[in-house]
This record gives sequence, structure tokens and C-alpha cells, in this order.
Amino acid sequence: MSVCADSSFLVALYVRQSHSPAAVTSLKRLRARLPVTALNLFETRNAFSLLAFRQAISHLEHEMAQSQLTSDVTSGVFVETRVVWETVFAHADRLRAEHTATLGVRSLDILHVAIALSLGARTFLSFDDRQRTLAEQVGLTVGP
Repeated sequence: MSVCADSSFLVALYVRQSHSPAAVTSLKRLRARLPVTALNLFETRNAFSLLAFRQAISHLEHEMAQSQLTSDVTSGVFVETRVVWETVFAHADRLRAEHTATLGVRSLDILHVAIALSLGARTFLSFDDRQRTLAEQVGLTVGP
């Protein structure tokens, strides 16, 4: 896998926000299907629900986002990708030791970057500043 994304990127594909045009353009430019992991799907679905709870999106928008994500996974827009969690956590623990004290990255920030590394990604798509900084620090190209 040459490209991986975090949930901030995925959410921007389904919920209208300032990053949405960049996310859609980036997805269209990919030459391969974007991999999504169980963590991506869980965190993205939870983000939709949290946005509904905060009344940032309506109940209908929440249901539509959930449905469209499921449809896109089923139809092959994304490729469901399994990870070897032992490998992910080995990367994550190294990233924690090397970067948390200086970058202030959270556990999920680290896990997303660790997943990208474990899958051999060269590019990491995110709108989260901490994840972007961490990904750059470990040599990934960051987009969009």
C-alpha cells in the first residue's frame, strides 16, 4: 500500500467541511483504491455519531454518512485492509518513545501513523496537525 489515510480525511469525504474539497480531489487522484482498516472505519463512524450528538450534522446527514461509507466499502471504493496488530504496536511504541514528549501526539495519532508504516505506505492523508507532523517526522509524504 503506498497511501494511507486517517479518519479526519475520511470524515471530510462524507461530512461537508472546509477540508472536503481537498479530500475529494485527493481521492479522485489516487491510482489505487484507498485502504481502510478496522480502526479507520470505527473511528470514522464514531466521528459521524459524535457530530450528530453535537448537533453539527442532522440525524439525516448522520444516517446518510454512515450509509454512504458502508456502500463505498462494499462497492470497492475502499479496500478493507487487515493489519498485524503486533507489528502496528511495535511501530507505535517506537513512535511513542521517539516523538510523544516533543510533539504531544496522542495514542490514536500514533496508531494511525503506525498503521501506515506497517502497511508500507509512502503517503499519509490527514487533516490532523499532530498526525501530519508525526508522519512527516518519520519520512512519510503528507497530503493533501
